[in-house]
Amino acid sequence: MKKHLHTQTEQTTDVNFNDGYLVISCPDAEEPVLWRMKIGNVNETMITVKANGKNFNINIQTENEKPKKIAIFKTKEQAISLMDKINNSLNNKKSTSCQNNSTKDNKQTAKTKKNYKSDIIMAVIGTILIFIFIWLIQSPADNNLILSQETTKTGSDIGEAISADDFLKSR
Repeated sequence: MKKHLHTQTEQTTDVNFNDGYLVISCPDAEEPVLWRMKIGNVNETMITVKANGKNFNINIQTENEKPKKIAIFKTKEQAISLMDKINNSLNNKKSTSCQNNSTKDNKQTAKTKKNYKSDIIMAVIGTILIFIFIWLIQSPADNNLILSQETTKTGSDIGEAISADDFLKSR
């Protein structure tokens, strides 16, 4: 007859953040649980340990929500240990969020400066083009061309003087 030996490894609670979720694994709880919660505002999170008969409940509460039971432990020390792990994880998340926000702000500032420079360049180029367009409209070569076209329309020869009365009669 063969005997099966079962080796048990000591399993302890683990807390981490994953894709904006607080993930708590409690294999050493009275009722082992893997608990996951989306955390929006870390600043408004409350963790409590409450005695419940011979056991200790650990609860978490976020802004505008009712407390949620995470796990039940036999000893107060186990519950407080989990509370400390959650607190450390939330603090790390908070500092990471601050660093990420600071990095985003720096990138946005750089983009704003870049956009500001390109806006100035585009304004200068636009102003130059407007001046060139106005200069082309008012150039003397174009005025001579317009005058010569008008004299051709009246039917008079170039260089021949005509009185105003004769000009009006010919029309």
